[in-house]
Amino acid sequence: MNDLNYEIDHSLFNDHIVSTTLVSTSNISNLPKLTELDEPGQFQNLQPTDVIEKQFGSVEDAESFYSNYSKAVGFSTRKDEMRRDSQGVITRRRWVCSKQGYRAQKYIQRIENKREPIAETRERC
Repeated sequence: MNDLNYEIDHSLFNDHIVSTTLVSTSNISNLPKLTELDEPGQFQNLQPTDVIEKQFGSVEDAESFYSNYSKAVGFSTRKDEMRRDSQGVITRRRWVCSKQGYRAQKYIQRIENKREPIAETRERC
C-alpha cells in the first residue's frame, strides 16, 4: 500500500453529502482495518462528528464504510464526483445520498434511446 491517506472534506457533509479528499501522510498504521469498519454494531453509536473526520487508507475502504454507514442509519449512497491529479491519482471522491438532486435532462430526453428511461428515483433530499 502507498503512503496516501484519505480524509473527509467537512464542507461537503451537509444533506448527506460525503466527500473524501486525498492527503499525504507517512503513518497510516493507526487507521482502522476494513474488517473493523464493517462490523454491524460499529455504526450504532456513531455521531456525525465521528463520521466527518474519519480517515481511510484507500478509496475502497472509504466507499465500503460510507455504504455500510448510510444503510445502518437509513439511506443509501451513490458515487457523485471524482477528481484526479495530473498523474491520474484520485485526489477527491464524493458520495451523496442516492436520492440527492435530479437526473440530468440530457439522460432523460435522449432521442437515440431505444427504450423509455427508468422512473426517476431522485427526490432532491
